[in-house]
Amino acid sequence: EIPTGTQLEYIKSYFYHFEVALFGENFKSETEGYAKYIDVDSFINYYIIQELSKNVDGNTRKSTFLTKKKGEKLEMYHVWDFDLAFGNADYFEGAVGNGPENWWIKSYGCQGYHTGWYWRLFQDPAFVKKVKSRWAELKPELELIPDLIDFWAAELQDAPTRNFQKWRILNIYVWPNVKIPGTYKGEVDYLKEFYTARLNW
Repeated sequence: EIPTGTQLEYIKSYFYHFEVALFGENFKSETEGYAKYIDVDSFINYYIIQELSKNVDGNTRKSTFLTKKKGEKLEMYHVWDFDLAFGNADYFEGAVGNGPENWWIKSYGCQGYHTGWYWRLFQDPAFVKKVKSRWAELKPELELIPDLIDFWAAELQDAPTRNFQKWRILNIYVWPNVKIPGTYKGEVDYLKEFYTARLNW
C-alpha cells in the first residue's frame, strides 16, 4: 500500500526526531533519548544476528527494513539478504578484514568508521548491558547451529548435485567468494568453520 502524503511526512518527521535524540546530548535518557523512538529489544536482536553473521549489508546502509506500527515505536525485525555474510565477502577493508574477527555492525555505519546508529547506541552503557544480557541468553542456542547446518544439508538430498549440474559454478570463483572449497561438502564445512570461529570470537 502506497503511503499518503500525510503518512510520508509523519514518518520522515519521526525519523528526524529519532536521529536528533540519538545524536543529542540526552541520548541516554529513557524519556527524551533514543529509547523514546525505538523498540530497543528488536534493535538488539537485529544487531546480534547481523554482527554474528558479519553481514556486509546488515549495517543499515542498505537491505534494512523497519516497521512502524501506529502508536508504537520503530521496530527492527526484518532480516534478509545474507549472500554477503558468513565469510562470503572478499572485499572487507582494513582492520575489519574478511575473516571471522573484528566488529562490523557495531563500528561501521553507512558513512564509514564510527558512524551510524549502532556506533552511537554502543556509547550508552545501558544499551551495552542489554546486548550482553541478550547474548548470554542466546549463546547456548547459537552453539547448536553447526549441527543444524549438517541437518539441513542432509535434508537437501540430491538438490546440491542437481544445482551444480544446472549452474556450473562449483570450484569456480563467483564474486565475492573468499574461499573456493571445490565441493559442496567443502562449502558446507567452510560455512560451519566460519560460523564457529565467528561465534567464538
